[in-house]
Amino acid sequence: MRYEMGKCWGCCCKFLRRCLPYFDRRLFVCLTALYAATFFLILPMLCWRLRHSAFELLHKDKDKEQALLQRENTLRLNKSLAYLHNYYRRMPNTVHNPKYISGNSNSSYGLSDGLYIAVTIITMSRTSDGYKPMYLTQVVSEFLTLISDFHERNKTALFVCNVDLQPENHNEIYYIPKWIKIFEKYTNISSKDPVYSLSVVEKEKRDYVYCLEQTLGFNSTYILLVEDDAVPRRELFPVLFNILKEYDNAGIRNPRKQNVTFFKLYHPERLLGYISLEVERIPELISICVIVTSVFVMIYVNQIGYPTSMSFLCISIMVYSCLVLLVIGRQNLIELRRMSKFLYQITPAPSCCTPAMLYTNDGARIVSNYLNGVNCYPKFGKDTAIDTLLMDKKLNAKLVQPNLFKHIGLVSAVRGEMIDPYVV
Repeated sequence: MRYEMGKCWGCCCKFLRRCLPYFDRRLFVCLTALYAATFFLILPMLCWRLRHSAFELLHKDKDKEQALLQRENTLRLNKSLAYLHNYYRRMPNTVHNPKYISGNSNSSYGLSDGLYIAVTIITMSRTSDGYKPMYLTQVVSEFLTLISDFHERNKTALFVCNVDLQPENHNEIYYIPKWIKIFEKYTNISSKDPVYSLSVVEKEKRDYVYCLEQTLGFNSTYILLVEDDAVPRRELFPVLFNILKEYDNAGIRNPRKQNVTFFKLYHPERLLGYISLEVERIPELISICVIVTSVFVMIYVNQIGYPTSMSFLCISIMVYSCLVLLVIGRQNLIELRRMSKFLYQITPAPSCCTPAMLYTNDGARIVSNYLNGVNCYPKFGKDTAIDTLLMDKKLNAKLVQPNLFKHIGLVSAVRGEMIDPYVV
């Protein structure tokens, strides 16, 4: 056995000598050891259960993933209910009786004229075979926590927009503190109302426009429109205010740089990988590979010496680093940017999906006016309509990476059923 392995090794060396005019056996051994240790030992140990890594493809199980997401939802919900319970104990005058408003006057609600960000959560009841995920409760609780902890909380306001066709049946509304303003679109409508004949995507678009226009009435500088299955991350406001400060300052120096219609604060993680049509992804991959290759080459030269074929070393390490990055997944690598609010990446906004959108005041009016003039139908939803607007009018939109929201919508508001857990 040992003789056969030695013979095989000798054949490999002879083959490489023929292929490479200056075969470096020491370099070959080092590279073989590096590849073997990385891809057969280190990466499997670190990434076997890592979401969005290449190893995830080896053990996908929809039932297990769905059960995991439901357990996570239960834990978040219990935490949110406990927070709201303590919130009411601290503020006994905040009762479970929400006040509905449909006007746009902010004076009677104690809102200042210098409102910077108005946050509106679009919501409707969700149930799937008796399972009630209660997403709104979780999102409101998290926003209350973030706003109360943020030092510039006086510049933000929180609203809820109830677009349920039977708003009185949306029981989660009664968990919300009284001072939160609630817009209610459908009141006292009959089963013969024309809204029942609308397609699901057209109703969704009209609801979106309604919530956007109601929030516009408070004349804030920015409008953050959030769907009720998008939970804000803890760093939301510090990162957001830092980004907006930079864009506001850039706009003073050069108005063209501030010409942004909206910032997309969430994009499906499955679409954030290196294998993408987005223009920044491949250059980003190549630049990281070049840096990693340079570091490895310097280490090799300092510790072992110059190889007989420097180009072979560089190409081998370049391929190695590229494979490592693809196996780990860009989605996991960009999480390192959360270490500082200054490391977040701003790129052109890709198509698809509107769980969390930060509009400028002018941008919100442009989008609202455009959506009012188009009809949505299957395969042409509101997100596709917004993409069409951007292309037709040559408007500017940005994506903030990594995501500032976490999508938890296992139960679809549109279809009223559970979706593929790997799409969430």
